[in-house]
Amino acid sequence: MRRLERVLKRNALTHSRWRKESGYIYRIGGSRIFFLTGSPTANVVGATASHLLACDEAQDVTIEKWDKDFAPMAASTNATRVFWGTAWTSKTLLARELRAARAAEQQDGERRVFIMTADQVRKEVPAYGQSWMSK
Repeated sequence: MRRLERVLKRNALTHSRWRKESGYIYRIGGSRIFFLTGSPTANVVGATASHLLACDEAQDVTIEKWDKDFAPMAASTNATRVFWGTAWTSKTLLARELRAARAAEQQDGERRVFIMTADQVRKEVPAYGQSWMSK
């Protein structure tokens, strides 16, 4: 959320057009982005994803939480779902979705999996490399 605010404030097209609602919703005109937590105890049922449902740090969201509370958000709209993070084990949500995307690629040849290493990100975003290399 802090990164989004920083970008919105610095961009000449958005710096005076956006506003924050309810602490976790950002609005520009008729468009909104919601930041919801994937914590197992969070109550997120009822939200709808119109165009995109993104899951950051997908390795930390339980499969049960995703399937019960988040997946239905995109069911009625067929919103694109994006997962990113680090698949530490084969039992994470991210690993499961990676397997499913690769299987779908094999069936129809449509690319769905995009993987970037830390070194590739560092080359594109030098600031990431500086913070990553300092750890």
